[in-house]
Amino acid sequence: MFVLVCPNCAANLEIDERGQIAFCQYCGTKIANINNTIQINREREIDNLILRAIEFECRGDYEKAKEYCMRVLDLEPDNIKARELERRLPGYSAGPNVTIVYRSVHDDRFKLRITLDGKTWKILSKNEAIKLELPLGKHRILFLGKKSYTYELVIADTSRKITVVYMADSRRNTIEQFDD
Repeated sequence: MFVLVCPNCAANLEIDERGQIAFCQYCGTKIANINNTIQINREREIDNLILRAIEFECRGDYEKAKEYCMRVLDLEPDNIKARELERRLPGYSAGPNVTIVYRSVHDDRFKLRITLDGKTWKILSKNEAIKLELPLGKHRILFLGKKSYTYELVIADTSRKITVVYMADSRRNTIEQFDD
């Protein structure tokens, strides 16, 4: 007979030498002993962590939901349920998801000032583009050139790529949105 420690809760486990599978009596972790090689099945633990993450998401506690997703991904980096949940959470980003392009028929002396969610932070020249990483939710973009134009952009899925083109010509200015 030999003694093991549960890798999940650190409780002592006893597995007799003929045994093939043991369960921790405290946390339920399944442990298999096949040819004296220990294999740990954490499916039950992972399922519980995902349920907790979903519960926190429903409550609106996104930081806790993200924390539980990270715990699952620490145990199983390719867990599809945890990855899907992580993508739904506000603040998740898989890199730049919005491109803003300034097209103009005017000469280069006209610049376009962009204000995003009330913060002025970028000036674009003719035919210049910027890539942004925006979280889920509504975003207000204010374009300031000769005239000002407001555009509301809704990010419902951070993995979706969006291009917003501001086109200035001699008669009118237009704003178009394209999904990549």
